[in-house]
Amino acid sequence: MGYAADKHGRANQARSVKRRSRGTRNGPKDTELALAMEYTRLDQMVDVMFTTAKDVENAAGAEVGTEEGAGEVESEPDKSKSTWEFTDAALLQGKRDDIISALGTRESVALIRRSRALFWNADHTIRVAVTISKRYARKGGPSYWYAYHPQWRDFLDEAQRAYVILGCMDRNEAFAIPADTLHPVLGSLNTTEKEDGSLYWHLHLYEDPLGAVSLTLPKEKGSLQLSPFRIPLLKAG
Repeated sequence: MGYAADKHGRANQARSVKRRSRGTRNGPKDTELALAMEYTRLDQMVDVMFTTAKDVENAAGAEVGTEEGAGEVESEPDKSKSTWEFTDAALLQGKRDDIISALGTRESVALIRRSRALFWNADHTIRVAVTISKRYARKGGPSYWYAYHPQWRDFLDEAQRAYVILGCMDRNEAFAIPADTLHPVLGSLNTTEKEDGSLYWHLHLYEDPLGAVSLTLPKEKGSLQLSPFRIPLLKAG
C-alpha cells in the first residue's frame, strides 16, 4: 500500500515537472497565448451566464408590477387611487389550477407549468397564458381588469395552438381566447408604458345586465364577445 502511494506521488510530481518544463521550453509567447485562450473561454462563459440570467429576468418581469400579471397583485382600475389591493396567493393559485385542469380536460392534454402564468404541453406545441382578476365594482368601470405582456404574446406565438385564459375570482368559469383571435386586436387596446420603456396591454372585461361578458376594444369603439370562449371550471374556485 505504501509503495502504491509513493508511486502515485512520484507520478504526480513527474506530471507537474513536465508541465513546468513544457511551459519554460515553449517560452513566454506560448504562455501568453494560453492565457489569452483561457480568458476568451471565461468571457464566453460569462456571456452565456449573462444571457441566461437576462432571459430569466425578462420572463419574470412579465409577471411583476401592475395587476394580476405579477401573479398575485391587483390594483384598483381607478387611476385616481393609489391604494394597492392584494388577493390571497393561495386563492389565486387554486383558481389557476382549476382553470388549467379544465382546459387540459377539454383539450385532452397534460399542461406543464413553465412559470406562474405560462404553461405548455410536453412538446411545446400547445401553450397557455393564464391571468386572473377579482371583480371590480366601480360604477362605469370594467368588471375585470388584466395586464397582457409582450413576453406572453411572444411565448404563445411559437405554438401550434395557444390560448390566453382570463380567469375571474368570483366566477365558476373562465374565458379561453385563442391567441390568433386576441393578438390581431391588440392594437385596439389601451397600453401602459413603464419607466424602462416596456409596455403592457389592458384587457378590460365588461359584464352586461344579462351577465354576458365582453372584452372592450377602446381604440375602435367596439368589443369582443367572450361567450364563445367560455370554459366551465370543474369545481368552484
